[in-house]
Formats: sequence, C-alpha cells, structure tokens
Amino acid sequence: MRAVMGNEEWILSEISSGNQHAFTLLYQFYHQKVYGYALGIVKEEFIAQEVVQDVFMKIWVRRDTLSSIGNFGGYLSVCTRNETLNALKKIAAQQKHYQVVRETQTELDPGTEQHIQLRETSRMLDMAIDRLSPQQKKVYSLLNIQGLKLDDVAERLHITPATTKTHLKAAIKSIRSFLVVYYRTLGMIIYIFHKII
Repeated sequence: MRAVMGNEEWILSEISSGNQHAFTLLYQFYHQKVYGYALGIVKEEFIAQEVVQDVFMKIWVRRDTLSSIGNFGGYLSVCTRNETLNALKKIAAQQKHYQVVRETQTELDPGTEQHIQLRETSRMLDMAIDRLSPQQKKVYSLLNIQGLKLDDVAERLHITPATTKTHLKAAIKSIRSFLVVYYRTLGMIIYIFHKII
C-alpha cells in the first residue's frame, strides 16, 4: 500500500478521472489518520466514523479538483479539521436544542410564523422521540437533552459504553427516518436537521 501511495500524484489524477479503485486505495491509506484525529477531538467513536465518511465523501464529490492539489496531506488535514469542527457544532446544537426551542417559544408572539414553525419542529421531534424503544429514549434523553456524558449515561443505566453508543445510533437513525418521512421537501428536512443534529 505504501509503495502504491508513493505515486500519489498518479492516484489523485486517476481519482479526478473517476477511478473508484484509486479512490479506494486513497481511502485505505488515509482513513485511519482521519479517524484518529477526529476521535481525539470528539471522543466518540461513531461520531469520528461519521467524520471519516464526510471527509471522503467530499473528496469524492470534489474529485475533479484533486489533480491540481500540490500537497494532498495538507489538504486532507484541512478537510478533516473542518469536518471535525462541524461535528462538534452538531453535538453542541443537539444538546441545546430543547432549551433553545422552549426559550424561543416563550419569547415569541404565539401567533407569529416563527413561533408556529418552532412549535411544529418541537412537536415533530417529540413524536419521533416517543416512537423510540424505552432504552433508546432513555439514552437519547440523557445524552442530548440533559447533556450527560456517555460514560455517565452508561453507569446510570447499568450498561456498557458500547451498548450506550449502539442505542444512541439507533435512536438517531430512527428520529431521522421519522422526520424524513414526515417532511417531504428537502428544504424542510435541512431546516429540521439544522435544529436537532
């Protein structure tokens, strides 16, 4: 693998041309580096894995520019840092969602469009959470509403941190699926996820 990546310029040129095998080689060589950096910042394995996916997805989407990059290592570092920061922002936004929605609802005139939209967003999120299994609901609520750390949630529920992560991933997947089904337009989906994820 290292010998193959020694010809990185050729690999990048091939990826620019749409060569998926070359992209796979690039991924195999660099994904642990991206994962390690992200994990050191976000401290959660499944979030670090999402960062890896986002980084390489963007590299593939922007593949036509790769052949002009003189320092791919530096480029990858910037991409990784940016996606990790985005992940941190999502975590913070998710933890504070309920507080922000509730406070905003009390400040806005109940008849305004903004208040109605926020109320609908909150109602849909409540419905999505109510559909979770009891354990998923507990894990999601403790982590993202009460703001507890993963290890603290695991200790409180008498389960392992790994099991806690599994429940959280399943809960988030279920909530996303519910909202995607309910909100038919892409614009509304993006608006909702900006609020909760």
